Amino acid sequence: MEDSDALRPSAPDRPTGRKQDSSDVAAVREFLPVAQLNRIARLGADGDRTVLDRGWGAVVTIDVSGFSALAARHAREGARGIEALSEIVHVFFGAITEHVLRGGGDVLYHAGDAVCALFPASSEAERDDACRRAVRAALDAHARLADSATAAGVALRAAIGCGETR
Repeated sequence: MEDSDALRPSAPDRPTGRKQDSSDVAAVREFLPVAQLNRIARLGADGDRTVLDRGWGAVVTIDVSGFSALAARHAREGARGIEALSEIVHVFFGAITEHVLRGGGDVLYHAGDAVCALFPASSEAERDDACRRAVRAALDAHARLADSATAAGVALRAAIGCGETR
């Protein structure tokens, strides 16, 4: 085994040589979306992770457009600029997350300068409500961050999809 292999985390599809236990989940609980925690609880430690969960709801992606240029500008300012950028990230992603959670959504992941969230519905009949909640969260986040976005030279963009989820 090379030294770099010892430092590389094992891939999810590669056996680690040990069984997952509840302390593994507890260690990362605060970093996992509620949907994933529910799936772990339902399937148990030995559950078949290849089975797709199906449901209904809305998925919203909110992107901070212009973030790369903003980061480059702040990086040129050194430590002071990086600290300012950190505060901007905190304000933007904090507000987006707050509005997602307030609307009954769940942040699934951050992808670069974007947030992807799920607004679940318990049935097809409740799908439209999930879509409305996703739209409301995106609009509320946009309204709350409009002045900050203008001052930072960025814009918020949202894309929403509604229907069956997997």
